[in-house]
Amino acid sequence: SIRRQRQMCIRDRVWKVVRIKSMYIIKTGPVHGYLIPNRSIEGREQELVEILKKNLPESKRKGLRP
Repeated sequence: SIRRQRQMCIRDRVWKVVRIKSMYIIKTGPVHGYLIPNRSIEGREQELVEILKKNLPESKRKGLRP
């Protein structure tokens, strides 16, 4: 299904998720990634966390706090 393919795509591309005080860093490799500042997801942070937890194995989201 398309949903399953999308989940596999996310899982395959994300190397690691890191949470620091001011932002989330979704690393797609050792030197590349997406920076998501807290202010850009204000009020929707829990939604982002749920999406990442749902689509990534625990080994890739160790730095993610609830």
